[in-house]
Amino acid sequence: MIHLGIIGVGIIASAVAKGLKAKYGDGITLHLSPRNAGRAEALRAAYPNVTVASSNQEVLDRSDWVVISVLPASTEAVLRALTFHPRHKIISLVSQPKMAALETWINEYALLCRVIPQTFIENRTGPILLYPELPEAVDLLSGLGTLVTPATEDEFNLAQTLSCAMGPTHRLLDEIVTWMASCGLPPERSSAYLLSLLGALAGEAAKTSPQNLASLWQEVTPGGLNEQVIRSLEGEDAFMAWVRALDAVRKKII
Repeated sequence: MIHLGIIGVGIIASAVAKGLKAKYGDGITLHLSPRNAGRAEALRAAYPNVTVASSNQEVLDRSDWVVISVLPASTEAVLRALTFHPRHKIISLVSQPKMAALETWINEYALLCRVIPQTFIENRTGPILLYPELPEAVDLLSGLGTLVTPATEDEFNLAQTLSCAMGPTHRLLDEIVTWMASCGLPPERSSAYLLSLLGALAGEAAKTSPQNLASLWQEVTPGGLNEQVIRSLEGEDAFMAWVRALDAVRKKII
């Protein structure tokens, strides 16, 4: 039986809990902190072997694995207030504190790693960043999505930046579907087409070498409609606007 505690039951941590329950079922017991009581209680009501503790320390005392999912600004205060034990295997979902800081704030542990999942983990899909690539953590998380294991912590921090493509992509989808509706195509049909198209594009890109991704857009028909849209967006500097926005996030994370 896996005994896993979660400190900070926010949106991402809730998705992680659901993904773990989908994988392990009754083979995992979750011990949840009292923060975000509504989400914690919803998980307790939805699954067997889920308890809501009265304090963060009680979560630790009942657990072998501990997931830390609190706000970056409060991470140090939360961790320093807790007493960890040599048996604890710790996963930090917090975006900014690096390994060196986490090691300073936690008194004892058996294993420490950083993980960046997305809400898709609830359905056991999507990317999961993991550093370092510790076998125990790989075993725990395998099957919950696509594990991406950067070679260094600097690579891990850089890769986090890519997560911020999610919100703008959803915004773009919404803008296109809304525009199509104003042109006369109902949202249920435009979204069905667009989402299927993007899924197929992602699948095609996944089969292509990262060094050859440019070939996918450079092979559009010369003078065709796709080329027209590319040139129009280039004229608006739209592609580099994405890069600049992500670079601002990179500087904040690094």
